[in-house]
Amino acid sequence: MKIVRCLLAVILLFVFLLSESVAVLAMNTGFSTVDLSKEDEENFRKNMSFSVLEEEQQEWAIVCFDVAENGDIAIGCSSGNDKKVYIYSSEGIYKRGYSFDTMGSYGVELEDDILLIYFVRSAIATALDPAGKIVELAEIENTIENNSYWNNTVNANKRIVADKEYKIKNNLGIFNIFASSYSQLVVTDQTGAEKIIYDVSAFQLRQVIGNISIFVVFFCFVLCRVLWYFKKGIKNQAS
Repeated sequence: MKIVRCLLAVILLFVFLLSESVAVLAMNTGFSTVDLSKEDEENFRKNMSFSVLEEEQQEWAIVCFDVAENGDIAIGCSSGNDKKVYIYSSEGIYKRGYSFDTMGSYGVELEDDILLIYFVRSAIATALDPAGKIVELAEIENTIENNSYWNNTVNANKRIVADKEYKIKNNLGIFNIFASSYSQLVVTDQTGAEKIIYDVSAFQLRQVIGNISIFVVFFCFVLCRVLWYFKKGIKNQAS
């Protein structure tokens, strides 16, 4: 009987250690991280929720992306506080997506079925499973190495995976210089053949032209007011 109890205890201990190791391995990130305090983790889970998107909605410009070793692609989009991340297969077939609400910018990385979302303002790394459940949280340390990883990896506009180049870019013609995000994700294989996975160029072009139009109207308004005050000052001096 004692032998049976010992065996059960060993098995339970093994299962516990295995589950703990799986949780740790869920977040395979290039950032150096530390554990969040219990209070910070509770606040994050309370204020942040992720909804799964069953249908594809190509409507917003790209702000970040990543490619997993198996060729799956994660594309992050943003419109104000509304954020969305779409997951595509290596063939460009939509698999799933997530939506969430937060201020500030973010980055993504994809490790098999685990989506990593990095929040800039809070410096929190989040690991999501395919069902949109948070499986791990960690704090991104403020180090030179992590800043370099942000700039050169997470925020990079190009990835090379399995002899294919994945690149986010704009296709807005002369208006490319005014774009703050990207309108296309293009995959180029070894032969130079290109395949567009995500394309919101028409939407992005309308948005850029709209922003420019607002700026021009505002500039003309300010200029007219300045000229009016200038002419008024000249008349007052003349009288």
